[in-house]
Amino acid sequence: MKIMLKRFEVENFRGFSGKWVLNLESAQYGFNQSVVYNGLVKNALVYGINGAGKTTLGVALFDVVSHLTDNRAMSSTMLTPFCNLQSGVTRSEFKFVFKRGDGELVYSYAKGSARNLLHERLQLDDKVIVDWDYTSSSNHYVDSESIGGLRVDLVDDKLSVVKFIARNTPTGVALGVSDVIDFVSRMLWFRNLDTRNYAGLQPGEADIIKTIYEHNALSKLEKFLEDNEIEYNLAFRDNNGQINIVAIFDSGKEVDVMQIASSGTKSLILYFAWSVTAFDTASLVFIDEFDAFLHLGVSINIVSDLNSHVNFQSIVTTHNVALLSNAITRPDCCFVIGKKKIASFTENSDRVIREAHNLEKMYVNGLFSES
Repeated sequence: MKIMLKRFEVENFRGFSGKWVLNLESAQYGFNQSVVYNGLVKNALVYGINGAGKTTLGVALFDVVSHLTDNRAMSSTMLTPFCNLQSGVTRSEFKFVFKRGDGELVYSYAKGSARNLLHERLQLDDKVIVDWDYTSSSNHYVDSESIGGLRVDLVDDKLSVVKFIARNTPTGVALGVSDVIDFVSRMLWFRNLDTRNYAGLQPGEADIIKTIYEHNALSKLEKFLEDNEIEYNLAFRDNNGQINIVAIFDSGKEVDVMQIASSGTKSLILYFAWSVTAFDTASLVFIDEFDAFLHLGVSINIVSDLNSHVNFQSIVTTHNVALLSNAITRPDCCFVIGKKKIASFTENSDRVIREAHNLEKMYVNGLFSES
């Protein structure tokens, strides 16, 4: 991974009043190294009561997709209201701190609404590359040397100056800019609750059946479902140009698998489709309520699969405390969204947590609640 997300800060956005920080720096545990990489959390589990802000965290992280890329953005219903209503402040702040080699790349911005940029700043270590105030006609700083001498002339606050620079300079010329754009363009958020929503990675709608067809992955899907104790004999069918996947029964009869699949099976098919589409190229994958319809054993399989990938970071939200095992995670990779902060189990505990400790029991007993 060229750059990784080290810390994310959001302030005065939707349900988050004040500043909320997701710190992904890992602790010094000797066990389960598969869930961390290069000193950072690679695979995070996020807990919290209903309404705590698990979904809002994902929406906040992926707001950046709307102005830095042409990929599918969060739906307007997920972004309304934009600023926190309790505070009355009409400005939301976002900051991404990336680990880049031995240094830091920091991209921050402010908005008054989903489409209204107020400020952007990009800094690589001690060097400020962009510091652009959209509310002023004069506070427009760009380090010309860092962006290849490009003249920056924006018409309004709808176009990001960082995106403008990326579009008008060869890849790799604009110091730090290409790194941020590349990372954000490969971010993916999805969930399978009432609707199969997604944001990031690509523009337009996502057809999961067409995705499986185009990747010639039907046999892999059968094996994936079988590994999760779901057995189907599957085949593609072309129905007047519309590709379907059918389940074929011993009687010879067949039916569209999505008509007979349970909610859990549909959730697995969705996960599989995104895994063949995105997991080879993704930078960050956020799955909201990933196991809402899944059996515990299947949930463990999904977490283990995410852990096995080394080329992207993942964040999943869940209520399933049975996943809290040092066999598949560790305390610095488990987070709780409380009333005032987001913190890992490690940050929320004064105790030395060892591999033999029962994280589930400790969490249920309130040992990782915010102090």
